[in-house]
Amino acid sequence: MINFLLAFYAFFAFAVNFSVVKFYQKYFADGLKSTLLYPVIYSVAMTLFPLVLNGFKLQANLFAVLMALLLAFILIMQNIITIFAYKNGKVSISTMFLMLGGMLLPYIYGIIFSSEKPSVFAIIGMVVLTVSLFIPLIEKKQSEKVKPLFIFLCLIIFLLNGSNGVVCVIHQKSASAIDTNSFLAWCGIFQFALSLPVYLVYSLISKAKIKNAAPAAASEPVLASLPEKTGLEKRLASIRPIYKTLISIACVLTAVLISCSGSLSQLIAAKTMDSTVLFPIITGGMIVLMSISGSVLFKEKMTLSILIGIILSAIGTVLFIF
Repeated sequence: MINFLLAFYAFFAFAVNFSVVKFYQKYFADGLKSTLLYPVIYSVAMTLFPLVLNGFKLQANLFAVLMALLLAFILIMQNIITIFAYKNGKVSISTMFLMLGGMLLPYIYGIIFSSEKPSVFAIIGMVVLTVSLFIPLIEKKQSEKVKPLFIFLCLIIFLLNGSNGVVCVIHQKSASAIDTNSFLAWCGIFQFALSLPVYLVYSLISKAKIKNAAPAAASEPVLASLPEKTGLEKRLASIRPIYKTLISIACVLTAVLISCSGSLSQLIAAKTMDSTVLFPIITGGMIVLMSISGSVLFKEKMTLSILIGIILSAIGTVLFIF
């Protein structure tokens, strides 16, 4: 029962983290630079949070450190490629591939390499969850063309998010595994080492572009005014910059702490819980909560297909308990 509670908390934490990050990117993030800054801040917290819980003790061996490095690399690449995918196609389609990868690859790994035998209910639940991910795409217009590059990026996202779960399982079930807090801390250290250079390089490139474009921009007339801000955007725009900065920092720190606790719960559950049960439960729960938060918090339209997808996801998730 404790494993199911950990899995439920993990998908709750990941869904809340997704909503907070979405709020930050929508109202506070200033383009790609702010988006790339998030993993830098996240990696610092991912290092400190488990270290504090572990009394600043850090276990290490070659296997665990290499697995943490691999996981950090996968997470960084996943974040970057997801950004490019969002720019080249529909966010809903990208998210579908992201979710499917995180659910299917650990599921397949558990059956083939860990000799896990899912119950009949778990198999039915997997089918229901897979169908629920495709349901919201039914309303998409057939006239919309999908770029080959976008399809390629979605496939990479599928593989990376699935590999994320597989790497966690491989480490946690290995006899050479270090304690969960130490593994999470090593992952944070490597994420910081990989994400900081990316952020710094992009910042330098952006400054150079702005500097070169400034004279030309100054000499050109303004052709059109910016769209008028409405609702929450207008209220946030009236806030003093220092307070807006503090709110944005609070959003990032909240998302980071919640996500770290969710990652910790997932890793602890992965030690003894079958992959064929853990990752589908997390995926199904996230689909339900993310869809509800999108409708309630961000006023996204709740269509019939999305509602059907939510109901199927809830049913599929519950089936894994039996």
